[in-house]
This record gives sequence, structure tokens and C-alpha cells, in this order.
Amino acid sequence: MKLLGLRRKDAGKDTDAAARCARIKSKDESDMSWQVCFLRGLLRGVVITGISLGLLVGLGWLSSLLPRPQDAQRRMSSASNMKQMGVIFKMYAMEHDEMFPPLTRYDNTWYVDLQAIHPEYDSDPYILLIPGADDELMPSDEYRALFKQETPDWERITRIAARHYVYPGWAVTDEAQAKALAALREDLAPEDYGKDLETENGIIYRLREGVEKHVMPEAETSAASGDPRAKIPVMFENIYMVPKARRREKTRINVLYLDGHVEHHLLSDNIFPATETMAELFCARPE
Repeated sequence: MKLLGLRRKDAGKDTDAAARCARIKSKDESDMSWQVCFLRGLLRGVVITGISLGLLVGLGWLSSLLPRPQDAQRRMSSASNMKQMGVIFKMYAMEHDEMFPPLTRYDNTWYVDLQAIHPEYDSDPYILLIPGADDELMPSDEYRALFKQETPDWERITRIAARHYVYPGWAVTDEAQAKALAALREDLAPEDYGKDLETENGIIYRLREGVEKHVMPEAETSAASGDPRAKIPVMFENIYMVPKARRREKTRINVLYLDGHVEHHLLSDNIFPATETMAELFCARPE
């Protein structure tokens, strides 16, 4: 009996020892499980953070390629102004033998002669400016005050407006013609501003209704090629004056064509007249 009791006692001790071992093993496994979970959670957090940062960088890069809402609104407002100017030019042409208004005679300024259209054809001086332009580009108070003068300072008004839009005055369809026109203007007499100009490479015609018959090759005036007037620029935004362009190659330029439609071109696409060459030849720089 004593022997049996001792065996039972020893068995109990073995059971207790096994239980303690099991608890220790369970605790070790629990500690290891916690460490594994912690490491997994930490790794997951690092991965998620990396992906999030990558997405943010990607979205930032993508947003830099897309036009900002205010840029799109500016382009729409500017296009509306240019269409109104197109209507004004056609109204003027109806009463002046189909001729569009002449170019201003102020030196180094490519803009319409405002005295020829204001106020009879244009009673709103603000359509002459790009909406939403920075105040340093469009001195609003000065511009408003100039029109309120009894005798407006037309030269100052014209030079301010020329910071926003360019009006070549003649029908030019490529950079070669534009260069020839820019070279000729330095020697133009006052009476020449209403005439077609002869060059070594042909005639540069004044902007007028029907001018497409003279400046477009016969093949391009066919019905298959569409309206040739849609290829002759009449006015375009001053490339230097587009507000706060993020990078020059992303600048978008509105162009008014002879048929009355307005189209915008990316400067980096180098589509005439939205080119660096045209900017150098015709666009007034900031003062």
C-alpha cells in the first residue's frame, strides 16, 4: 500500500511537472506568436505606407500634367472674349470693303488699332484682356482709369492690351511668312498699314473676308479639306502672358481663326502660331 501511495505521489509530481512544462511551452509559443504578429503588423504598415507615398507621388505627377480648374476657366473666358473680337472684326469688315481693322502703328506692338473699333464696334474694353491675368500683367486700376480720361492715352492702352493678345494684321499661315512680315514692318509707311505687302517669296495679304482664296493653295480650298478659313489665325494669346504657367512646355494658347472658331494649342506641340518663334517675333514681354 505504501508502495502504491508512493507511485501515485510520483505520478502526481510527474503530472504537475508536465503541466508546468506545457504552460512554459505555451507561454513561449505565445511570446513568439506576439512577436510574429508584431513583425507582421510592422511590415504591413511599412508596405501600406510605401504604397500610399507612391500613389501620392504618382497623383502629384499626374496632376501636374492636367490643366488646373482655374486654368481651364481662364481659357474658356478668354476664348469667349476672342470670339467676341472675331465678331467685331467682321462687323468692321462689313463697312470697310471686307477689310479687317488695321494693325496699330505703335512701334513693337502687334495689336489691332483700337481707335478704329472703339467705341463704335467695341464698347467693352475688358474683352481686350485675358480674364484672370495677374494684376502685374493687367494693371486693372490703371487700365480702367485710362478709359475714363477725357482724352484716352491710346498708346498706353494699346500696349497694355498687347501684353494679352496678338493681332498680326496680315494673313500669315507659317513662320516663314511671319518672319517676313516682322522684317517688313520696320520700314512700313503709315499708308502701307492698309495694303497687301510684297516680299521676295510672294504677297502677304491683309486680313479680310475672303483672304483664304489668296493665301491657301488650290488643293487646300477644296471641299475635302474643310473650311480653309479655319487654318488662318487672326488673333492669339500672348504666350508670355498666360497666368502663372507651371512650365512653358505645358502652356496652352488660345487662337482665333478667320472662320470665327477658337482653338487652344499646347506650346510644346509647336503648332502655328503657338510657337516659340511667334512669341519672339510678335509677343510683347512683361515690362
